[in-house]
Amino acid sequence: MRGRFLIAVAVALGLAGAALARAQDAAPAARIAALLQALRAAPDESVAGVIEQRLRLLWAEAGSPAAVLLQARGMRDLVNHADRDAMRAFDAALVIDPAYAAGYADRAVARWRSGDVGGAIGDIEAALQHDPRLFVVFDTLSRIAESRGDWAAALLAWRRYAAADPRGLGVQARLRRLESKARGEKS
Repeated sequence: MRGRFLIAVAVALGLAGAALARAQDAAPAARIAALLQALRAAPDESVAGVIEQRLRLLWAEAGSPAAVLLQARGMRDLVNHADRDAMRAFDAALVIDPAYAAGYADRAVARWRSGDVGGAIGDIEAALQHDPRLFVVFDTLSRIAESRGDWAAALLAWRRYAAADPRGLGVQARLRRLESKARGEKS
């Protein structure tokens, strides 16, 4: 039994590795498209997690070199809960590269955590305008709605996330929880 499981994992990782290798040979937009397709077809959470991380990295690297450096600084600040410093770094990155979708997505998180919900939603809209495939913004949008107790909006945003990453870590569990909340059930 254990041997079959290990073989299944090896095959799944091999398929994901092959998809990643093919994707790395293509232009960034084509790589993202190939990885999004692979993500929707991922056999399990572990494979989906690897593909999602690669997608996040590609989106983060999609800006100009200076914007990417500032975005990395902003992410470090965000992780360290220095939200205002993170916003300044993201602002500077977006001045340098106003079409940098990941910069808007990350600044949305910093704005939301700083209490600027309207600014966060505006940044989510800008991120999607620059790259409509950037599904990770729907996590932030769902969490904003959830923090307001708007379970229907939280569910709607999470469904958009789950459509792109159906087998991601905890995606289906969160979907079930939000469906329950939206129906008015206690969890």
